[in-house]
Formats: sequence, C-alpha cells, structure tokens
Amino acid sequence: MDPSSSVPDAYSPEFLTAEDGLIGPSTVAEAARADPAALMPALRSELAAHYRMVAAKADRGHRGNNEKNKFIKRWLNRAYAR
Repeated sequence: MDPSSSVPDAYSPEFLTAEDGLIGPSTVAEAARADPAALMPALRSELAAHYRMVAAKADRGHRGNNEKNKFIKRWLNRAYAR
C-alpha cells in the first residue's frame, strides 16, 4: 500500500488472490482490513459498472429493445444507495 494513500493498490502483490467468485475467509479478511470509507464507495462503483454492462449488452443484442435499459436509473440508484 502506498503510504501516502489510505486506499490500497488493488494490484499490489499483498492484495493479489485467486479469483473464484466466492466470498470466503480470504475475502472477509481483506474486507476487514480495508478502510470502510474507501471500500464502500469502491463496491458501489463496481456494482454500478456491472449494471451498466448488463444494460449495454442488452442494447447490443436486441436492437430497439431496451427492456433492461428502462431499469438502469433505478439500478444505479440502488447501487449508490446508502
């Protein structure tokens, strides 16, 4: 972690772990070590990015059918809700 920053560098060797999609003991331990003031906005941003990708894929796959896009505003509100 850069000593001048309160946000850890996610790509530093101390934070690299195998990605399996599960929330296990390693994930819980790393979350407990993180600064909550930095962690929660980062998680919210990742969730919003996921929602945007879902909506973008829906647009590309079904021309003129933006079924998922009509929900994007509510999804983003949910992602950034406190």
